[in-house]
Amino acid sequence: MTRMSVTDDQYGRLWKRLEEVARRVREGTLGFPETMTVLQEVVEGTVQQTVGVVRLLVDYASVYNKPLSQAIKKCGFDWVEANIADTDFQVSNRANSTVEMRVFSTEDLVGKTRSVTSHEVLRILEGMGYRPAEIAELLAFGAEYQDAQRLHFIIGLGSTGGDWNGGRRVLCLGRRDKTRALLLAEFEDEWSSDCRFLAVRKS
Repeated sequence: MTRMSVTDDQYGRLWKRLEEVARRVREGTLGFPETMTVLQEVVEGTVQQTVGVVRLLVDYASVYNKPLSQAIKKCGFDWVEANIADTDFQVSNRANSTVEMRVFSTEDLVGKTRSVTSHEVLRILEGMGYRPAEIAELLAFGAEYQDAQRLHFIIGLGSTGGDWNGGRRVLCLGRRDKTRALLLAEFEDEWSSDCRFLAVRKS
């Protein structure tokens, strides 16, 4: 008799997620070549899983005391959105320190796979004893776990910057084709279930 390594509930959730991937490829919101590459890496066991709880040393001074472009360059992104360096982000003058971070999915936050708003994420993180990751923390995570953003867009809601239209923008670890990208996203947008949120445990 074959030994089951997952429960029926887990298998059902896996199948539901695969159906969601197939649906998004069909509608064009996920690229076919990139999706097939990631799935093949999963089958071969070579893909790096999205990171859960980690502890990282964060160089806050590199963002607070120096041009943001320098800190971004050290992370080795393949592509950086042009307006990022010119955006006036709010950053905290924290001492360099090791912090505990966690990557949250929408299911972690609201108990189901669905879209969420930034305000919803912030409220739930607060209740869990976390705060949203700021720029220095997001960059530190992106530099250390470079493959994580190839699987999911990872949002840092802790530092916002204004745009020409009076809105607020945040940084996002993302991808362009198979490359690592640093992107701008609108704070007021609704985030899809494919997004992940980087947060820091409050001390």
